Amino acid sequence: MRRYRIAIIVGISLVLLTTVLIVGRQWFNRTLLHWYFSSTYEPQPLTTATLVPAPDSWMLVDTPWIAADLPVCQSTSLQMMAAHHGNLQPRPAIDWLMAFTYGFSALPDSTEVTPFGQDPEIGLQVAAPYLGLQRRYYTTDDPNLWLTAARSFIAQGHPVRVALDMGQLYGANELIPHSDVLAGYDQQGFFVYETVCVAPANCQPGHHRAGETGLYVTNEQVLAAMEAHAAAFGYPWRYNLTIFLPTTPSTDIEPVWQQIARVTLGNQQYGPPTGLAALEQLIVALERG
Repeated sequence: MRRYRIAIIVGISLVLLTTVLIVGRQWFNRTLLHWYFSSTYEPQPLTTATLVPAPDSWMLVDTPWIAADLPVCQSTSLQMMAAHHGNLQPRPAIDWLMAFTYGFSALPDSTEVTPFGQDPEIGLQVAAPYLGLQRRYYTTDDPNLWLTAARSFIAQGHPVRVALDMGQLYGANELIPHSDVLAGYDQQGFFVYETVCVAPANCQPGHHRAGETGLYVTNEQVLAAMEAHAAAFGYPWRYNLTIFLPTTPSTDIEPVWQQIARVTLGNQQYGPPTGLAALEQLIVALERG
């Protein structure tokens, strides 16, 4: 009987210890991710103090709608932002500045590899100054504040870039990390300048004239798409938006070359593995079957 009790106690202790280790590891990983996003994305909290009242509806008339037919949403977003400020550049040049189509990266909690080695937010940070732009990345957990802020910035003449789940936005049953540009709004929703016109987005790729209405999505669709994206990547916030302000262009391209070297060689210190580390992880997974 005594041995039986000891066995039960040992068994329960092992279960508890295993649970603590698993929970502790999850907590550590989540804390590390939160630190990474908070320290590298340079987020600024949205506050009503920085906003101005906006009319019930507004549509930008000086932002061209540029849509690609392949998954280059991040660089196409920045291409539109630069064009809005009078600096239309070919997208491959922006891909290079962002190191967007260089290297490899693994998807979160997966061994699948994408042909994009750079964290797009970091790519936007590095590339924007060479286009004469200053990136401002805002975050909040308050959906009403986000709606107020997005409308306010658009009414002030700023197209708003958002990171979201394209699948959730258009009703597809899959996660599609994505970047879009909001060029107008009314009280029920937003006019999206879709960056990639392939399924599930119902639009035609190409350069469309400024002032086009784009695709219309409801407030609820945009908010839900941002929530899904934030949950998938483990952001310490639910909603995001980015605006770009004009600034003196940077001419020192050394950081661009350094960035390309980093994403090609890769690492797996923080977040999903990139570069060679991502390929090595994929090879191990394939060998295991």
